[in-house]
Amino acid sequence: MQLKPIVLLLPLVFIRQLSFGSEAGFQLPPQKEDYPAPAVYKGEPAKLSLDSELARTFRTRLTAALSQKPVYAGEYVLTGWGCGSSGCYDQVLVNKRTGKVLDTVFNAYSSYDVSDDSDTRVGEWIKSPQIDSRLLTTIKVESSQDGKHFVYYTNYYIVDKNQLTLIKTVQDSK
Repeated sequence: MQLKPIVLLLPLVFIRQLSFGSEAGFQLPPQKEDYPAPAVYKGEPAKLSLDSELARTFRTRLTAALSQKPVYAGEYVLTGWGCGSSGCYDQVLVNKRTGKVLDTVFNAYSSYDVSDDSDTRVGEWIKSPQIDSRLLTTIKVESSQDGKHFVYYTNYYIVDKNQLTLIKTVQDSK
């Protein structure tokens, strides 16, 4: 008779271990607090650095952007321009302190589906730059392999030494 309580407790111990194991495997997305930015740059804007093809091609727009207040990582301004039809739009970040442009161009456009009268933004765009963090979050939408629906992602980048690096991609359920 003494074995019965032990036999009844074993399934509970096993279930408890499974729940702890699944919790340990779950990872939170990167948090802005984990990637603090330097103090907000308040000095005069640097002259645009023409050391990249992107900077030379969009010199006028990028120079004008340097007069804006920084919105990301303490010293980057966000700017963009239209790139053609279908609501196409490019976004880039420029370092106000150094005048250097990040080489990553985020591009999105509208995809209109006549079959169901829907309009979906496709591509990758900056979700919300944070002045006090080096973490940058973007939304990316692309067509599925079968072309019948869209796949949604959240991408997490960090900036370090004027380089933007993708650190995590999470597929969203939509």
